[in-house]
Amino acid sequence: MIKEAILKNIELYIDNILKYNKCNNLSDLLADGVNIYTKEPVKWYFNDKEFAIVSDFVATQTFLKTLVAFSNYTENKSYYNQAVKITKSFFNKFVDENGLFNWGGHRFIDLKTLELSGPSGKNYVHELKSAYPYYEFLAAVDKEKTVRYLNQLWTSHVYNWNNMDMNRHGNYETKYNDIISTKKPNNFNVVDPSILPLFKETEGLTFLNIATDLMYGGFCLSKITRNNLPYEWSHYLAYQYELGKNKDTGLPVYQYSIPLKRESTTDDNQTFSKYGDRVQRQFGDEFGSIAYEPNKLFSADSTMGETFLLQLHIANNSNDKKMLSWLIERIKIYYKYAYDEANNTFKPMFNDGKDLTGYVFKKNGYSGKKGKILERIKMNGELFLSLVNAYIINSDQTLGNYIENSLIKMNLIDSNGVNAENNCADELILYALVQLYKHNKNTDALKLSDIIAENIINNKFINGYFI
Repeated sequence: MIKEAILKNIELYIDNILKYNKCNNLSDLLADGVNIYTKEPVKWYFNDKEFAIVSDFVATQTFLKTLVAFSNYTENKSYYNQAVKITKSFFNKFVDENGLFNWGGHRFIDLKTLELSGPSGKNYVHELKSAYPYYEFLAAVDKEKTVRYLNQLWTSHVYNWNNMDMNRHGNYETKYNDIISTKKPNNFNVVDPSILPLFKETEGLTFLNIATDLMYGGFCLSKITRNNLPYEWSHYLAYQYELGKNKDTGLPVYQYSIPLKRESTTDDNQTFSKYGDRVQRQFGDEFGSIAYEPNKLFSADSTMGETFLLQLHIANNSNDKKMLSWLIERIKIYYKYAYDEANNTFKPMFNDGKDLTGYVFKKNGYSGKKGKILERIKMNGELFLSLVNAYIINSDQTLGNYIENSLIKMNLIDSNGVNAENNCADELILYALVQLYKHNKNTDALKLSDIIAENIINNKFINGYFI
């Protein structure tokens, strides 16, 4: 398919979003979704009658990147200007007094009323999980607001700086503080490797996804302000996960603390963290001390997908050789224990490395209902992109072999070269292949990219929208 045809489809997609996702004449903000057939915005129903038209500015971030990239490629400034208008529309009204933006998993703008709203029962807290907003562009539009936000992102999500107790839920009532820009990180670590596989208790949940958002925020803040202190905090936070890895296998963790038990219950359907570590409650009777939340690696996506990819990006673009060495070693060890080359899948396990494929849950709990069967995860675009990025940075042939094996098992190549009849339409695999071509000028990677791009247009471009 010729380049001009693809560009026209992209232009139509952008124009449709700007036309139909904007559904309040008093604002340039965009609805999160639209019915591609009726062109009506997606509605969030609170009950049978009441609904909101959801506009979460976090969800708009990828589209802002699309507008800027298309503007740069076509040298048409109007698309960049549209991105600026959308961002100013948000900045002008929806920045909290303490610096936090009114966005995220539990707070959004209702385009019917242009007022704040959110899902009931969530208290409209500030939540980020694997969001990674377009901070570079936001700072170009309003540096002061972006800098205040990035400082307050850490302040509102870190509950206790002495033990780095944190949570994906931040508080809009927290007073503004720029601690990560004015003070150096703790001179002590909060993870004690001598007690592994046990961990210290905290009230918050030190999930890797919110931690990666914080790391990315610190990284971007240092780039914007040319002050290295925020990045030092990012590095410090990343190191706590490195310290928590399994002493015997070297496999990673998803948290560096376990939930502090504040209440008791005998009901295994109650999975709130106030009742203690959810994994120990559900699996501890069978698996003992390895069965704690940090050690659970049931899904490859959670530790080796986008969180790993962003940490690679952070470390590589900060020339942080220590962090890069942890990450490269992490993916090599993970693939050693979890990756099945024969069928291109990843085994569920705790970080002791024992394969739990086919395990049947004996109890209800946070990880699923009684009777659930643990299954392997197939190689997907997110995991493949992480693998390719690690290989490009490190050039380790073992990682290169995994890439080749994955391409064969996904029927993208065979002994004769590129499989021109493949039906892959995964945009992340496309992006990974483009990166591979840039890295080593492999013409097969470029040919595959063209085929997948055409598959995306043929299968995922419907009624003027990419789906």
